[in-house]
Amino acid sequence: MKNRNAAFAEENTQPISSDAQRIRNSVSRPRRRRNNYKKRPASARNHPRSTIGSNEPRMPHLANSPLLIFNPDPPPLLHLLNNIQNLTLVSWNANGIRSRVEEFREFITEWNPDIINLQETHIQACHHLSFPNYNIYRTDRTFRGGGTAILIKRNIPHHEVKITNPSFELTAIQIVRPNSQPITVISAYRSPTKPILIQDLHLLFRNHDYILVAGDLNAKHHSWSPLTQQNVAGHTIRRFCDSTGFSLNAPLEPTHFHNSLRNTIIDLAICKGMTVTEVTSIPELSSDHNPVLFEVSLDNFTSPALSTYAFPNWFKFQNILTSTLPGNPKISNINEIDDAILNFNSTLKNAFNNSSTFKSINKPLSSIPSVIREKIKLKNKLRKDWQNTTFKTQLNKLQKDIKKEL
Repeated sequence: MKNRNAAFAEENTQPISSDAQRIRNSVSRPRRRRNNYKKRPASARNHPRSTIGSNEPRMPHLANSPLLIFNPDPPPLLHLLNNIQNLTLVSWNANGIRSRVEEFREFITEWNPDIINLQETHIQACHHLSFPNYNIYRTDRTFRGGGTAILIKRNIPHHEVKITNPSFELTAIQIVRPNSQPITVISAYRSPTKPILIQDLHLLFRNHDYILVAGDLNAKHHSWSPLTQQNVAGHTIRRFCDSTGFSLNAPLEPTHFHNSLRNTIIDLAICKGMTVTEVTSIPELSSDHNPVLFEVSLDNFTSPALSTYAFPNWFKFQNILTSTLPGNPKISNINEIDDAILNFNSTLKNAFNNSSTFKSINKPLSSIPSVIREKIKLKNKLRKDWQNTTFKTQLNKLQKDIKKEL
């Protein structure tokens, strides 16, 4: 691959200042945290790289800017995607995009995603930002920090939609599909200090049959980040996904790297109506967050069972344990202690599985408190009893007596 300065010279023949050249030379390739990541997808390798013509104009007040480059209007669309079946989406907390524009351009060229969700852009309305062959939609803060954005390829029919939510900073688009319902894609960021309410999650997904929310949610739960301390946001999102059946997707590798605390997985995606077939944390770019790649399949979607319940036969469970687990194992050294523990755990698990029947629950679990559910049951019972002819007769007689006495 040509170096960064040579690539920039091919795309822009305008002279640059010595200060701009010095800043470009100072941008180095970020150190990879590990080398066991996946290569870019086949769709990226087969897609021609996009370049800008050498005679394209630049905005006068940005002529010497080393980072903010003006791109002309896009060429006419070659074709419309009449049947979108798969999407490649990258979500990345940039922690300030302006200082990372050049390396981000190289990342886009290499991985060629269809959609990019950005969080913590740290830009305001006065800052210009553009990328070849992508439309960009931004939700900028009026004060320091935060901000979200979405980049989407210009040959994908779409439009921006305005969605607000008390728990998140959001940028949203809808992908148009002529023969099917639109797909809503949301770039979401939740500040660690902002509480998240489950009703806000319901509000976000309401009235959308196909929706994907991806971003930095600052939510920690052992089901996707097992080595970190859980927080309230993690429990809320876990409970929401369990009750609705929406899929929660996170990579196995950490996405956020802290200097003094454990590395965590807080960059997630929640899907409704589509399937995420692959999630990868990519150790590139110089933010404290890795970009996360989501391979999304829109066809062959099947709603998974929401929960699986076990119904154990405790009498059978006791008999299995009695016949297979020795009461007082002989232990003479440390290794035998570990072996005894492993044997106990394995025997206990096998006994439970062999003595239980399992049933998949394919309807959402109720989020109504148990006290209110009991009242609803009582109300329904009374309503059913009232339909009984005897109760009706007694009620009518009692009403007549009351009227006479009054």
